[in-house]
Amino acid sequence: MVFTDLLLNDSTPKLRKFPFGVLAAQPPEVAQDLVPKILATSGNGQKVEFLTTDRILTKFFERFVQGKKSEYIDDNGNVIKVPGAQYLDNGVRVQY
Repeated sequence: MVFTDLLLNDSTPKLRKFPFGVLAAQPPEVAQDLVPKILATSGNGQKVEFLTTDRILTKFFERFVQGKKSEYIDDNGNVIKVPGAQYLDNGVRVQY
């Protein structure tokens, strides 16, 4: 899951808290993980994943066992805005 218009348009605070606040990431984080995987892939029918089973289990453990808060969504389901960054009305961070 990536914080984009597709994900956040028409979302509710409840959806933003879970699952988005637990599993979603900003585009640069996803790109940093996926681009090397894509470039290393050859042939047809191959897949690359950002949300691997290990990553999902780790995120669930951090959130629900360790109580780690989302770095992107606050307890009310609002997008946490980074100072100096620009955001669209729906909370999507402008990338360029």
